[in-house]
Amino acid sequence: MNKNKIGIIGAGAYGVALNKLFCLNNKNEVLISDVVTKDISNFSTIEKVLDCEYLVFAIPSKFVKEFLDKYVCFFNERQKVLIGTKGFCENGELLSSVFSNYFDQSNICYLAGPGFASEIELHPNITRLNVSGFGINCSEEFSNLFCENICSFSSDILSFEITSALKNVAAFVCGISYEKFKSLNFKYSVASKIYCEISSIVEKFEGNPNTCLTNPLLQADLYMTTSQNESRNFKFGELVCSVGNVKGSLEKANYTVEGLNTINSLIKMKKLNSKLLDDLFILPAVCDLVENKIKLNEFINILENLDFNCCNLK
Repeated sequence: MNKNKIGIIGAGAYGVALNKLFCLNNKNEVLISDVVTKDISNFSTIEKVLDCEYLVFAIPSKFVKEFLDKYVCFFNERQKVLIGTKGFCENGELLSSVFSNYFDQSNICYLAGPGFASEIELHPNITRLNVSGFGINCSEEFSNLFCENICSFSSDILSFEITSALKNVAAFVCGISYEKFKSLNFKYSVASKIYCEISSIVEKFEGNPNTCLTNPLLQADLYMTTSQNESRNFKFGELVCSVGNVKGSLEKANYTVEGLNTINSLIKMKKLNSKLLDDLFILPAVCDLVENKIKLNEFINILENLDFNCCNLK
């Protein structure tokens, strides 16, 4: 029996967790690679990994464009791509848009859902994720590479990709909120408001604004990321509140802050589309905080004075 040949690019915590998930299915032959050799039984060279029919990307968003440019000669039109990377590209583009320059768009999918790497390692069989693509066929094909019940599928890639990127920004904001007031009431009030702002961004990219507010797995991912103190983005928000500014906090942090990278990309997106953050409050304010255009106390004041009337969605 011919096995499904899956190549995972990136052997960090999330890449290793995905490796475990795909290896659960004995119909798969899985290889994994990274820039640094890792002690993993199926670790292989990047050339062999890129020869697989299914490619799964689990590298930081800021390195995606560089990687694709470097290895473009290894890609072919039959390959199918699953983006496990969270965030936006450094130049402000959506990851799915960047991958579309190198692969057939109908073969590109995005992986989303509550997926802390440590949890996947402990409980792989009860992990629940979603694959969303530009077309339903490729999404269903990727979902079938997982064991039964692990992965659902859809064709709403933009909604899943944007929500999954901005959830880390939400966690950062919630970290600041909780460290300042030690109030769960206030933290979740702020979280609910930023969820609505995320839906507005989804709509401006012509995704379905209701998806991030109604899809169970996106709701679980948003809730988990903003509620767990072990979230790196949440911890960084707490650190910023303690230190008083972003720059000083970044010097103290000894971990990658995906949410901060996403905010920097959001700043570039705003320059490309001046109306992107119109009618929003938290997202433009957090961009100003990172750019040092406003002080921390001003940002907190904005959070304290948020309007919690219902959001209008089309």
